[in-house]
Amino acid sequence: MSSTYHTSEIVRPTADFSPSIWKYHFLSSASPPPLMNDGELEIQQRLQHLKDQVGRLLLPQVDEDPSKILNLIDIIQRLGVSYHFQSEIDNILQDMYKNPPPFHAKIFTPFPSGFVCLDNKVFMHHQFRDENGDFKRSLTEDMVGMLSLYEAAHLGTHEDLVTKVPYSRDRIVEAYFMALTVDDTYDAYGTIDELQVFTEAFQRWDASPVDPLPECMKVVFGASLELYKEIELLIAGEGNSCFLQYVKRAFQRLVEAYLVEAKWCNQGYIPTYEEYMENGIVSCVYPWLQTASFLGLGNCATKDVFDWISNYPKIGTASAIIARLGNDITSHKFERERVHVASAVECLMNQHGISEADAYKCVKKDMENAWKDINEECLKVDGVPKAVLECIVNFSRMMEVVYKSADKYTNAELLKDHIAALLVDPMHGGNEQNK
Repeated sequence: MSSTYHTSEIVRPTADFSPSIWKYHFLSSASPPPLMNDGELEIQQRLQHLKDQVGRLLLPQVDEDPSKILNLIDIIQRLGVSYHFQSEIDNILQDMYKNPPPFHAKIFTPFPSGFVCLDNKVFMHHQFRDENGDFKRSLTEDMVGMLSLYEAAHLGTHEDLVTKVPYSRDRIVEAYFMALTVDDTYDAYGTIDELQVFTEAFQRWDASPVDPLPECMKVVFGASLELYKEIELLIAGEGNSCFLQYVKRAFQRLVEAYLVEAKWCNQGYIPTYEEYMENGIVSCVYPWLQTASFLGLGNCATKDVFDWISNYPKIGTASAIIARLGNDITSHKFERERVHVASAVECLMNQHGISEADAYKCVKKDMENAWKDINEECLKVDGVPKAVLECIVNFSRMMEVVYKSADKYTNAELLKDHIAALLVDPMHGGNEQNK
């Protein structure tokens, strides 16, 4: 059996990836943040003072004009600091949802940019429409109202509901980098025979099948098992260890999807767009990544939530579509430089006999529809915790950054400033220091 994997006999589909721009920056062991000097301590105290001031402004007031409180929420969200006051904002919006305040014809507040999608679907009706559901005629005489409507209309749903997703900080889950390494093993290194053994090892969650494989593949497999052991240790104290099985199963589905693509590539097979996407929404990593992220949601991480995400809910699938198609439309030309599975673009061109430009239009339309699905699902009140929905929305928003006009994962220089701002030179609020 070992002769099957003799590397001198194998031509591998290696890719010409650029080297890491970070070298060893992130390889040092994690250490607690240094103690604050006097200047930093003064900044932290100032931050806490400002947070206290804003918190008091959000306290309920008798006979308060709802326009003022909505304007305040709008400002807080635009500044990107609403996470400091999430419980206060939630309480205000829930109260307005249950008891909608009167919105007079000529009194419009700028439409809050970050809470409609997840919190209150009645604001649109009350602010911009009359009792018949038509847009209010008074809007034509209200410049602020018109600008608010214009802003709210930038994102839509299939029924033309106008919403905006909440602003929040993008997070890159560390485990994602392990998935990328496994992905590269499938499409830029392993042969079909090797990958079938590699996949079988993950299905069994047992290292013994990988013994005859090349050393680098054994390293990847061992590191993957070690990652899950570390995750189990991290969540043991929170009582969430029982949910790790969902993450493992999602990862097994991921490598199964990788193997399907490797076989297509090996056979020179170009699937239909529908066949490609059915597999592609799994191979894009997002179903696994979403499941893994829920381990960090505290009390929101329930069996119901993990059962829900494991059954590919509409919002999860829509997020995966955005990730899959965003990746394909920006990276398929680079991938064509070597032996690689057909992307969504090539599948559309081959199936329908259309040009690359027309295929791009189809892909972008499907991405737009996926965002509409996300917005519609966020508007529903079906018992899924808000924190869970926010995770999925934020993953999708991250993809808009990563694949906006270029594949920034492959062209790491384009992503450098984002990573540096997040991990190298972050700005800590008072709650984060010395955690």
